[in-house]
This record gives sequence, C-alpha cells and structure tokens, in this order.
Amino acid sequence: MNNYLVIVMLMSIALAMDAFAVSVTLGMDGMAHRWGNRLKIAGTFGFFQGLLFILGLLSLRFVSGEVTVYNHLIAGAFLIVLGVRMIKEALDKSGEGYIEVSEKKLSQGKQLSFKVIAAFGIVTSIDALAAGITYGLIYDFFIVAVLCVSFVALFLSYIGLTFGKKLGSLIGNKANILGGLMVILLGMHAIFFN
Repeated sequence: MNNYLVIVMLMSIALAMDAFAVSVTLGMDGMAHRWGNRLKIAGTFGFFQGLLFILGLLSLRFVSGEVTVYNHLIAGAFLIVLGVRMIKEALDKSGEGYIEVSEKKLSQGKQLSFKVIAAFGIVTSIDALAAGITYGLIYDFFIVAVLCVSFVALFLSYIGLTFGKKLGSLIGNKANILGGLMVILLGMHAIFFN
C-alpha cells in the first residue's frame, strides 16, 4: 500500500505541473491579488484535474488508448491560443476576457471570466485524461487517486498563483506579456517534446 501511495502522489504532482506553471503566469498577470481569486482559480484547476482523470477512468470502457496519442497536440494548441490571447490583450487594453480594474481598485488586480478559467483548467488537465486511462489499466483504488490528483492540483495551483503574484509585483506591467509567452512556451513544449 505504501508503494501505491507514493506512485499516486508522484503521478499527482506530475499532472499538476502544467496547472502550477499556468498559475504562476496568471498570478504574474494580476489575476491573484486576493486570496478568494487564488482559491477560485486553484479550485477550478483541481476540479478539472480530477474530472478529466475520472473521465479517463470511465473511457476505458468506450475507447482505446489510441485516442490519448493526440492529447499533447490538443493541449499544446489550446495553450498557444490562450497565450497569444493573453499577449494580445496585454498590448490592447480593451480585451474582453480580462476586465481592467479602475485605478481606485488597482490593489484588487484583474478578474478572469469563468469561461477563461475553465478553458485554462481543461487545457492544463488533458494529461489527466490519459493518466486516468493508464491508471485504470493497472490499479483498482480509484477514490484515493482522484482525491489526490484533485487536491495536489489545487494546492500547487494556489502556491503558483501566490508566487506569481509576488513575481508580478516585482516586474510590473511586463508580467502580462511574459505570462503569455510562458503559456505559449508550455504549448510548444506539449506539441514538440511529448
């Protein structure tokens, strides 16, 4: 049982790395100035990580493993599109996905729409779909794995958002563009190196 828990923890940490990296980026972009915003984003990431892991487990009954061959291409393409959108909106202050805050509320930062948070949550969790399929072929203890995958993603995302907030305050408005570039690089990595 100890080996099983170590494997589940390592798998959960590995799956949460994309969510962590995107969380740092969102924190730098000013999306995480309040703990409630950090909790909302991290909770969304944890939810989708667990949901896609469950869908992977369930899909064993319906699809073959060949579908998972393309998951890195799908995730990479979406990350590149989202990164380009972040840069475009950083350069064009009238972006509809991000709500600019008036100068009076500058300390509260910007807000992400639920649609954008969900898109980031799904894109960073596509690997969990493949992991759920693979996990289901080998192990039977699903509840522990799903809870661990979800909680680790939530926890690491919250840490990433907090770190990104501090880093963003150090580098100022260049954080928006740097964040978009980081998301694009994650997408390129997913496409070309997985």
